[in-house]
Amino acid sequence: MDVGDDNAAYSYAIMLYQGHRGTPRDADAGREILTRLAHKGHPYAQKMLATMMVQEGGDIAIAVQLYELAAKAGLDDGWTTIGRMYRAGLGVKQDHVKAIEYFRKGAQAGNAQSNYMLGVYYSSGMGLPDKQSNHELAFKYFQSAAIRGLPEAQYNLGMCYLQGHGVAQSPAHAAQYLGMAALQGFQLAEANLARMYEEGRGVKKDLERAKELYRAAARKSGKVGEDAVRRLKDLEEEDGGKCVIM
Repeated sequence: MDVGDDNAAYSYAIMLYQGHRGTPRDADAGREILTRLAHKGHPYAQKMLATMMVQEGGDIAIAVQLYELAAKAGLDDGWTTIGRMYRAGLGVKQDHVKAIEYFRKGAQAGNAQSNYMLGVYYSSGMGLPDKQSNHELAFKYFQSAAIRGLPEAQYNLGMCYLQGHGVAQSPAHAAQYLGMAALQGFQLAEANLARMYEEGRGVKKDLERAKELYRAAARKSGKVGEDAVRRLKDLEEEDGGKCVIM
């Protein structure tokens, strides 16, 4: 395989398929090039072709095979993608046992999302032989994902420390990991860390910092954002100020 030429062909195929950068869209031609590259063993083409099959209602069995080939070639998020397909029943029969099997392969390859999903499974017990949660293993997998920078894993790891699930309770460590997730804009982390600053739990009490975090959470939609707006309003009223969200 001429890697340089094949990589150039892959880039051109994507441009054709999506139709951008001045290249007229020709999805069929793009798909044809990707198919040829996938048969030659180009992992990115295999992964892209598999994604197209899933999105377009193609042959899911072949898509899974292509994701596996790409994953074995080093694109470890292929394992995660297959795991999510089985978890959600996307194009395949929902099967949590198989989902765990693929997430485990991804985790062994060092994929952050796969580690996180294993943490979710061990936290709930779903898909496990005895249906029982294992907080120690959940903590282990959340930690593996957290050190790779995944904000949802950092949040869950922080909550493990806060609640003493799978590890000795430590509000200080909880604040540390919630802070990491909050820096990435993870809303639940912002709201929970705000409460910790408000109460002085695991950190020095700091109402101004609490307000900053509540404001950050309030800028985002959903129930967490609505709760943050209410809590921020309460704090501002206690200070005799005005609730401002910018």
